[in-house]
Amino acid sequence: MARKSWMIALSMSLALAGAGCTAKKAVVAGSDSAAALCALTQSEFSSWQATGGAGFVAPDSAATNLNTSCGFFKWGSQMFLWLTSQDATGTMNMFSPTFYTAVESTQTGSFELVRNPGGTVNALGSSRPATITFRARVNKPVILKTHTPAQLAAARADLDNLTDSTGQAGGGGVLVLDGAPVQVPGKAGYATYPVTYYTIQVNDVFAGLQANQTKVPYYNAPGSTKTFPTTLNEAQQIQTASGTTFADLNQLALELKSSWVDVAYLTPQQAKGLITIQGQVPAFTQSTTSTGLLTLAWDGVTTATRTLALVGIHVVGTVPGRPGMVWSTFESVFNSPDNTYSYINGNYNTQTNSCPSGANCLSTVPFSTSNSTPTIFYHGQAGTSTLPTSIVTTATSSDYNTAINSTSAKLVATNVVRYNPWGNQQPANPTVTDPVVQNNTMLLSLMQTLNPQLKSAGGRGVTLANYFQSGSIWSNNLIPNQTGAQQFGSLFAANTTMETFQQVSPSNSDPNATAQNCFSCHSIPTPPPGSTPSAGTGVSHVFPHVTASTASATQAKK
Repeated sequence: MARKSWMIALSMSLALAGAGCTAKKAVVAGSDSAAALCALTQSEFSSWQATGGAGFVAPDSAATNLNTSCGFFKWGSQMFLWLTSQDATGTMNMFSPTFYTAVESTQTGSFELVRNPGGTVNALGSSRPATITFRARVNKPVILKTHTPAQLAAARADLDNLTDSTGQAGGGGVLVLDGAPVQVPGKAGYATYPVTYYTIQVNDVFAGLQANQTKVPYYNAPGSTKTFPTTLNEAQQIQTASGTTFADLNQLALELKSSWVDVAYLTPQQAKGLITIQGQVPAFTQSTTSTGLLTLAWDGVTTATRTLALVGIHVVGTVPGRPGMVWSTFESVFNSPDNTYSYINGNYNTQTNSCPSGANCLSTVPFSTSNSTPTIFYHGQAGTSTLPTSIVTTATSSDYNTAINSTSAKLVATNVVRYNPWGNQQPANPTVTDPVVQNNTMLLSLMQTLNPQLKSAGGRGVTLANYFQSGSIWSNNLIPNQTGAQQFGSLFAANTTMETFQQVSPSNSDPNATAQNCFSCHSIPTPPPGSTPSAGTGVSHVFPHVTASTASATQAKK
């Protein structure tokens, strides 16, 4: 069983001492602020807060009527805040017992869903956060780097069997930070290295459907497209089939993918301004090939305890009418610089949806870098106004991640930019009516009205204000690439920590960057006439490939 080699204890003592941080995506005032196309009001923010100000409550996905882009963006932000809130034991909700960690086999790439253990509170009232199984992988098998439609069609059988999906999209490339290896005390020859780590969690509804799919009525009804639940009734059917009570019933199905880096490679400001956890990561031995290239090998067992910081997360879940799920992505403000983008500013009249005569209603933020506010993943020339023409892969991973192969004699940091700010390719001639500019403005408006309220709330809010929603994408009541499926929102959504090398942009000359957005990989085909359609749950790369599970364990609401 994969758990033995991948049991990574996460002492969930969150270091959330929020630092006062200056970041590129700072809130601006007056006419330079974003037009209030998706402003979060004080009453809305208050409704998100838990009683007593202890974190945030989850959105009621089952009762949510999302009929505007702003509604989808707000759903994603509230869900992110809830997931990163703590329960009574000090454990983040996304690592609480209502969630399961998708643990991958180092031999086959298949998954085991392992229910996260709960934290404890003793008789004196002292709490101890949970320790959980934390899957820290740096990438997918190289074989998944098949991008053209012809290649994908030819390799479909392999793609269905090779399910490794914890790491980078596209497979192969490793996201490397700048810094030296850290030797593991008491383990001669072993060290940890400046690479990015990943994990996947699913909630109780997701795990319950996976474990009991043959017993769920709607899932097995004649003509069923076998999708994740999009109504409370469907979620209740899963709960009944599971014979237990789901704490996250109203949140429907959720799948989370997050990325983490060792704080040893961050500046003090970055480390103090991010969510951090104590976790165990793979310890590698190193060797040199006959051609002088560095190779790191992991035995699947040896780990080291390190402090990790959250740098990115995909929040993916179902809401009514969206069986393909809503795909929202978040990053830290410290990650990477943005390509040039424009947004509608405060001169715009949101009552008449027009720009007053003689006013300039567009503001432009140029690509820029600085020595004074270094980012985590950009390692190019400071002060330049020119983007790198591609994100060069300096290291690759082997199948199932037991080795990392450098393209030089040492690990070289990846030089990363965000080619498509706010999840869209930017127009050459922006206007206030351009849907891309409006999408930019909505996300920026949400950030500029949410973050000050987080900071004013104090405590954990100060740290949470150092994260922002960089894009969200969703489809209609059909799942791409089914005939008639439509996509909305950030049509080129990519997280710089998880789709680092797959950012499709005119600014990126890499011919291998061809996955336009989440649905480029997380989709189901239109079946030929007379054939059985693919299960809608196939939009998840985890769901079809679970071989073992503790999802049937009783999970009573606490």
